[in-house]
Amino acid sequence: MTMRLLLLLLLIPTFIYSQTIVEVGYKLRLTKNNIWSYETIVAFDSIATDGPDNCCDAPTFGGPNQVFGLHTKINNNYYLFNFLSKLTYERSVPLYTFANPDTGEFTLDVVDTFGYETTILSVSDSLFPDQRFNFPYTTVGPITGQRFTLHTTAPVKINVTNGCESDSGGTVLIHNPNQMWTNELIINGEIIDYDIDSIISNLSSGTYQYKWYNQTGNQVINFQVNNNQFDFDLILPFNYLWIQDPGIIPEVLITGDYDQIIWNFGDGSELIYDDLNPVYYYSEVGQYILSVTVTSGECSKTVQEVITIDNVFGFPNIKLKNNDYLFYYGLDGRLHRK
Repeated sequence: MTMRLLLLLLLIPTFIYSQTIVEVGYKLRLTKNNIWSYETIVAFDSIATDGPDNCCDAPTFGGPNQVFGLHTKINNNYYLFNFLSKLTYERSVPLYTFANPDTGEFTLDVVDTFGYETTILSVSDSLFPDQRFNFPYTTVGPITGQRFTLHTTAPVKINVTNGCESDSGGTVLIHNPNQMWTNELIINGEIIDYDIDSIISNLSSGTYQYKWYNQTGNQVINFQVNNNQFDFDLILPFNYLWIQDPGIIPEVLITGDYDQIIWNFGDGSELIYDDLNPVYYYSEVGQYILSVTVTSGECSKTVQEVITIDNVFGFPNIKLKNNDYLFYYGLDGRLHRK
């Protein structure tokens, strides 16, 4: 007897700790209510799986105490409420009646929509086969067979990668797994694109709206692009110089913060760094590509200009170098652009 009692005491903690408490967090819950009842019909939960869920589903209806009303149905079993996995695609969930009561007025509504703010919800009624209705939907009986169907859209996700205002701009990834009739991209009330792809590039800073349509309705989802505003302009007094006076003083006017400036005058000389207004002299006749690159964080922009160094009294020198010059010295004594 003592051994049996000891064994029972040893087993009690194991039995207690083996019990599992399941907390169900509703993400989307459809209910039916009238003056007599309030019941959950179907719920979408982040931890549930499609089909009957042993942890959370209510028992099937049966026996003498059957409840009148709407229910979900899986594998020929009716459930007071049924959990489905979180929405990742469009769903149409048929709703049934366990019996055919001649009920009065009632309302179908959706509650606890936390986490599904970008989900379109509607219900179709077999009495009106070509329409879908928004919630709450109020109607009257009788309820017979599969009269109602719940329709949902999957949440639309929009991811923004900000870029450089002076270069590539922002990139937006739109994940919309729903059937669409059409979609639009809007900025400042103006449509800038129709039937857009899932990836949109070269967007400037601003507030955008992504709008899409289907039979259920339409959605407008706002998103913001905040690119790095850095930009600059190259001010070049001359791009055609005489060898007797080959000095050039370019300048950059920069908008926003910057980290580095790099000048390359294209003649093999050393690069010049971090000078907004450098002074440079070329030593030989020729054509050179002057480039200036300015960086700001991960943004970089390069501007190039062709610089021509000529000797207006040495036309044969131009021929010897076999270069294509922008200007030539004419017989009338003046410079002419080719």
